[in-house]
Amino acid sequence: MRVYKYRHEMVFNHGTDEEPNIASYFIERESFNEEDAIKEAYNGEYTIEDILMTAEEARAQRDKLLADCDWTQTLDAPIDTDTREAYRAYRQALRDIPEQEGFPHSITWPELPVKIKAAPDPADEAVDLLLSGATGKEATE
Repeated sequence: MRVYKYRHEMVFNHGTDEEPNIASYFIERESFNEEDAIKEAYNGEYTIEDILMTAEEARAQRDKLLADCDWTQTLDAPIDTDTREAYRAYRQALRDIPEQEGFPHSITWPELPVKIKAAPDPADEAVDLLLSGATGKEATE
């Protein structure tokens, strides 16, 4: 498994807006996603390490990734149909990881799909309007 290790800068104002007292702290972070490392790494600097995982560790990582996107499969998830299908395929690829050749030491992790928000449902808007208690002219605007 590939791990991206980097330093993340955290900046705090220990003073007030009028009299700032800015302090920087660095914490060591790691990610399994290169995009996260690029975004969060101090000065964009990170290292890559390939680590061997046990089957139990690989399944635990797979299970965490599945749990992180469970919400995408609910009927009221605020994503469009194509995104829901992309997540179904992603989740199936995660479930198939133990069947990959070279498992658990050589795993090709599937890429997380891009989320596209669904258009608002008119029925949901009507319910929100009713629950808001709006009446008369304000209810029709």
